[in-house]
Amino acid sequence: MRYYDVSFKQNLVWMYTEKTSDPRENDKLENDEGVLKTALESLREEIEGIKGVGKVEITDNGHVVGIEAAEEDYPDIMDEVVNLFRKFDDTSIVSYDFLLNS
Repeated sequence: MRYYDVSFKQNLVWMYTEKTSDPRENDKLENDEGVLKTALESLREEIEGIKGVGKVEITDNGHVVGIEAAEEDYPDIMDEVVNLFRKFDDTSIVSYDFLLNS
């Protein structure tokens, strides 16, 4: 299992939830633990759907992603993971975290 640090500015709930025209409703959605849990599960399932991925762990509200795969598959898998986060937030950065992997 390799662990990656992921940074993004938006709240992860917006990766899988449409914003409404009501700012108060949007604030409620951002603070709803159930909506966040659903978004994290959807993210995990999407990453698990990438060819070559065995197991996925997501912690810290999506900011730490662990991926189990064959060593030779990581470059292609991580290209897709980076693209997934970039579609969500074009400022996102996915980086290998040496501290998490030591």
